[in-house]
Amino acid sequence: MEELPLELRAFRAIQRQLPDGSIQPIVQINNEINLILEVRVKQAVQAGEPVTLDKIHPEECFIVPPIYDEQPAAYFLCQTFLLDYLILFDCRANQLGLSQEEIEELKKATLNYPILKYAENQEFIDVVKPKE
Repeated sequence: MEELPLELRAFRAIQRQLPDGSIQPIVQINNEINLILEVRVKQAVQAGEPVTLDKIHPEECFIVPPIYDEQPAAYFLCQTFLLDYLILFDCRANQLGLSQEEIEELKKATLNYPILKYAENQEFIDVVKPKE
């Protein structure tokens, strides 16, 4: 049986605006993607302590947009969840004439991320081992 040279589990396309106004496209795949999530915790968490599902409110998990040169960047994210896909995008950073207040608002977590679905998917893969 032949295998593909790459298993594409996720990709993110980022549009970073350069100081001259041109757009620099950045494409990340699989482990290159470093999602930063903001969650509401149920109890205090110390620095360096693992954050587990029992310590957070999973329905309040949001993606913080990628930041370049202290500015939010537009992005398109696609992740596989076994037999399903998660597709999210936020292109508001491409709007012209944003005020500094609007830029600061964009830097905050925006789109809801299904952390519970992600964890359940990973647990299923670990237990069932569908590739085997």
